[in-house]
Amino acid sequence: MRIQRITTNYPVYLKQFYARQPELKSQPYLAQHAALMADANGWADFWAVALGKLGYEMREVVANAEPMQKAWAHENGVACTRANWLFEITTAQVRAFEPEVIFVSDYTTFSASYLRHLKSECRSIKLVLGWCGAPYSDASVFKEYDIVLSNVPELVSDFVAQGHRCYQINHA
Repeated sequence: MRIQRITTNYPVYLKQFYARQPELKSQPYLAQHAALMADANGWADFWAVALGKLGYEMREVVANAEPMQKAWAHENGVACTRANWLFEITTAQVRAFEPEVIFVSDYTTFSASYLRHLKSECRSIKLVLGWCGAPYSDASVFKEYDIVLSNVPELVSDFVAQGHRCYQINHA
């Protein structure tokens, strides 16, 4: 089974990450991705490593890592606009990988309308998982998730009360 997690990193972190190793910006996508995952910020590739041991094929997309994402686009012949590159490249990556499962861990960047667009662009998607571990202001995105995952018991109760399938998963 193919699973693709789409997320973002804090912009300040990414700025510092690339400032520490400026030569990385000109490296191929795989070199940048490996360096970013090795830095172990946030969840990094922890899901991919753990699920890979169980036989799943998983890819991690850090959609707002601009130099890395634009390297992927260049290497794969994907044109993108200046204004919408993040969504255009992410969509192209999902189309290229053809996952059955999408795991969205940024409910602010990846809106309900974007997820509807993504599902229409990539027919292989059978299940959308979403993560919510903090207060939110726009609940509409959660309607696009088949399952909401959270580490906050109060959020799990709130989502269940709203009619969502929601499960608590604690951090390791």
